[in-house]
Amino acid sequence: MKYKYLFFLFLGLFVLANADRLVLIKVLPTQRSEAVQMNVSIYQDLKDALVVGLDDKFEQILRNKGWQIEVLDKELVPDEYFLVYKVGPGKNSYPGRILLDSDRSTMVRMSESEALQAKAQGFEMRRLHAHPIQTAQPLELISMPRHDTLIQRMVQAVSLDSLLATLVRLQNFRTRYTYSRKCDTAAWYLRDRLQAYGLPTVYDIYLAGTQRDTSYNVIATITGQVRPESIVIICGHFDSYSNTPYTLAPGADDNATGTAAVIEAARILSQYQFRWTIKFIAFSGEEQWMLGSYHYVDSVAVPQQLKIGGAFNFDMIAYTAYDSMRMYVNRNAASTLLAVLAESLNTQYNVGLNLVNYLDEDCAGDNTPFWEHGYKAVFACEDTEWGIWNGSNPHYHTTHDTIGIIRLGQVLRGAKLGVACVAAMAGPIGLNAIQEDGDISSEAFDFIPAIIKSVIKLPGNKRAELFDITGKKVYQLLPGNNDIHHLASGIYFVRQEQCKYTSKIILQH
Repeated sequence: MKYKYLFFLFLGLFVLANADRLVLIKVLPTQRSEAVQMNVSIYQDLKDALVVGLDDKFEQILRNKGWQIEVLDKELVPDEYFLVYKVGPGKNSYPGRILLDSDRSTMVRMSESEALQAKAQGFEMRRLHAHPIQTAQPLELISMPRHDTLIQRMVQAVSLDSLLATLVRLQNFRTRYTYSRKCDTAAWYLRDRLQAYGLPTVYDIYLAGTQRDTSYNVIATITGQVRPESIVIICGHFDSYSNTPYTLAPGADDNATGTAAVIEAARILSQYQFRWTIKFIAFSGEEQWMLGSYHYVDSVAVPQQLKIGGAFNFDMIAYTAYDSMRMYVNRNAASTLLAVLAESLNTQYNVGLNLVNYLDEDCAGDNTPFWEHGYKAVFACEDTEWGIWNGSNPHYHTTHDTIGIIRLGQVLRGAKLGVACVAAMAGPIGLNAIQEDGDISSEAFDFIPAIIKSVIKLPGNKRAELFDITGKKVYQLLPGNNDIHHLASGIYFVRQEQCKYTSKIILQH
């Protein structure tokens, strides 16, 4: 096995240095691990096939091994490959040369001028960049969590008034088109909102193309107390688009709704501590085919080898063409567990959504860059992507995408789902067993002991006492934050006043 691995590694390095044609390699399940070992750069991963650059010699080696190969372009030109999506009738004349066609998208070779012409004609498209095949980060499997009273409080704290305030403010920018200054102003507003919750907040700055010097993603962080290197992300894009993007693109549904869910999650979760790190990300550049999220994944997540356990992307969650409570969790096969988690939490915490776990390996959104690099991610949306592009939301990318056309109750439910998913995955640290009414049965008193670093946060206006393992009272706990860093690491017990049940904590400096 050692020599086999070295063989494929050598071939992979050779290919990277000498690739001169674009080919389609059919990959059987038994061959996929070999493809990963080759470390070959790919332009598109079709799960059962790879679009890659090869040279004559390596192509012949693979053919001799029995691999099925189809030449798509005899001359490899890395900057001229685009994925073009069929978004409506009458758009069947593609500029450039079609290399690979499917019912969802078409791979086309275009010059820069042809690409600009295609964009002017209204094609949805993105440039394909070569990237290595990567496997998911080695994190522990997510188990389906039991009901957690802290998460229940978080879900119940989601406020329609708070969500509506964010929606109105974002809509009132009139446009948040990535290439307009208003988009920068919206980014500053989002930064201020996140900082107001006491969260460290930074700009992730990138070049958005020739029309603008810079654009901004906005990122806020809650650092995990137990496994800070493990990360869960909740994200949505705040830029907007319409037929008059520079002057009027209110983008209430697309995507003030998803951005509002991210901001609301930050407002609520900033009041708690978690085992894992949580990142709240507002991306720009999504309407230009995920410029912002591609920059974050390609220039931050991958180079820094971030251990992202899952990303929950919220985009267009409030226009209900079919069912007033239906929401789709679009996912690829690798992200199935995240979709199942969302289904479970929707039921556990009575979120109230008619949730559809929908497999779509080609669903393009801010989830796409994560998928391409082996990270798990899901795309929560009011419909499938194909449904939206075929007219399920008639206000999509128009000046009529205002608060008046969306269902506010669905925004509320979507935000609750986001809070539940992120909190459950990150693992809240708190006094799970201290109930507001103090009246719980011993059967219900079944919880995972809270792991505390140095501060116990006592919710509400309750008081409690802290005992060591010998039964000696060592601290009087008051409402709010209680600093117990001076106590030795070990097991302690918390007893709420006038409550006969006791909860266990683990103090771990």
